[in-house]
Amino acid sequence: MQIKHTRARIAAKNLLGDTNQLLITLLIGVEGVRTGKVVKDESFKVSWNPKDLSSTSQRARRFARAAALSWAIDALDAYLGSLADRFIYDLSNLSVPLNDQLTNRSIFVKLNSLVSAISLPLSAELSLVHLAIQWRNNLIHFHAENELDKKYESFIKNNLISNESNPNKFGNLSGHDLIVDFNGGAHPKFKGVAAFIKSINTLIETLDAAIVSNLTVPAYVKGLLTDLAKQNGGKASFSRIWGEPIKDKRMKSISSLLNSLGVSVAPQDPDFTVLTEMTVKEMHQYLSLT
Repeated sequence: MQIKHTRARIAAKNLLGDTNQLLITLLIGVEGVRTGKVVKDESFKVSWNPKDLSSTSQRARRFARAAALSWAIDALDAYLGSLADRFIYDLSNLSVPLNDQLTNRSIFVKLNSLVSAISLPLSAELSLVHLAIQWRNNLIHFHAENELDKKYESFIKNNLISNESNPNKFGNLSGHDLIVDFNGGAHPKFKGVAAFIKSINTLIETLDAAIVSNLTVPAYVKGLLTDLAKQNGGKASFSRIWGEPIKDKRMKSISSLLNSLGVSVAPQDPDFTVLTEMTVKEMHQYLSLT
């Protein structure tokens, strides 16, 4: 058996989804309102009669960008928090007691703890994610005046240099302009929010690869299965799967279950074979369901 990606990453990916495309859709709709091409349909039973479409549209664009940014940060926070479950994610072989630190309420603390534990080098994505966190905090917390660590600020200004004819990995995003807008208390522009969302996706992928490399596959799979089995209807569902008398069907069902959890299997894998050859009673005992 091989872990392709953790369950935490699957959940984060489902949360993030196509956030950038959804943001673009919202902004297109808002622009339609501004120009008068989009009006409220009679079937939409709400009171809506803005006095100034231009001003309303401008504030709606800001709201959409801030909401998308907050959603993406929350997806990262959910990913990091999920890793605190030591029964599933045994990270005891890392240099620090990471599971405990990942229970902290601060996403800043959780991210720094994991980055330090896996010795993740400084990068554009890591720097932009830190900027995104501080910017989000300043947008949604009253009187917040969060500052960006100088090492991330310097990396962004010195490495995200581009123009229309010479773009970087985030298009023609200017790191210097990003920092100026942040320090000036401005709202993030679309290009910045899009870069933040892309960076969060990439960073989660990078972090997850490091987490996967530190997990023991059989123990991880056992933790996942135990957690699922103890959920509502889980034990009965597992009993049906392991109670299938035809071996090929049973193996296929267990393989599909593991694949849905981000674990790939090969028919001749010894750990997978042991799992599929368990009786229902043995499976219950293995997962401590009796």
